Amino acid sequence: MRDTPEHADPAAELSRRIAAIEEGYEFMLAYAAQGRDTDQGAQASPGIRDFLKNMVVALDGLGAVVQGAVAQRNADLAATCAALLNAVDDDARKAQGALRLVLGQSAISSQLID
Repeated sequence: MRDTPEHADPAAELSRRIAAIEEGYEFMLAYAAQGRDTDQGAQASPGIRDFLKNMVVALDGLGAVVQGAVAQRNADLAATCAALLNAVDDDARKAQGALRLVLGQSAISSQLID
């Protein structure tokens, strides 16, 4: 998603990414409650990996997208809250790392998601 065209509307891009993250989060909540031992085989849940991958993509470069959306709305505010925007970027990278760790597992249980 870092390859987003520079002329793209940052607020619309942010909204799209937030929707992908929220969808994934909601799916994860439901998945965690199902008591699954795995996402493979007879118990397979088509989708958990897809939702996690979509979240990873949505988090990629999220800090820059938030920065762009804030700056588009109010450049002074973007400068004033630079530390907060840096924290968003850092948190997005950390969340991405956790999601990639889960995706790297051969089986994704409800307990792992929980």
